[in-house]
Amino acid sequence: MILETIQKVKLYRLLFQIDEDLAEQQRAKACPFCNAKLHNSNYPRKPRGGPDDLPDDLLIRHSLCCSALACRKRVLPGSCRFWDRKVYWGVVILALVTLQQGRAEGYSAGKLMRLFKISRHTLKRWIRYFRKDFPGTTRWKRIKGYFKFEFPDELLPGGIVRLLIERSGSVERGLIGSLQLLLGGTEMF
Repeated sequence: MILETIQKVKLYRLLFQIDEDLAEQQRAKACPFCNAKLHNSNYPRKPRGGPDDLPDDLLIRHSLCCSALACRKRVLPGSCRFWDRKVYWGVVILALVTLQQGRAEGYSAGKLMRLFKISRHTLKRWIRYFRKDFPGTTRWKRIKGYFKFEFPDELLPGGIVRLLIERSGSVERGLIGSLQLLLGGTEMF
């Protein structure tokens, strides 16, 4: 079900709407560097792994730029579509690592690599990120506080994805909730 869901245009439309809201919330604030007004300064991205038929407007990365000529610094609002500077869609990264962790569903590393045309090195890098890097981030330390129970780091991210899919009763809502939680866009709990 997860693979089918991440290939639906509807999912990317919903994620785009969340990103638009996050950008608008950030734009309503002043520039963090000089306190001037922020303007839209969006730019196109070409993320990998999603459906081939996504409209161009969904490929925009929301970005803001300071209106003060002396400053003109860029501010990137939170995003549920883009995982920092990674080339693949955030939902694809999350889904592939989750499926790799849950091998009982029949998704071996080789099968995932063939389906999404990623290298073994890329898949290993994503897995290493969730095993070693992400548990040490302040983002994860803050998120752990939302759980009413001890959530083991070694279950990242698959444990969160499965938990939120189960709680929401929908793969789509569970994936969106996981992205909102893990990428720090909005809080689920």
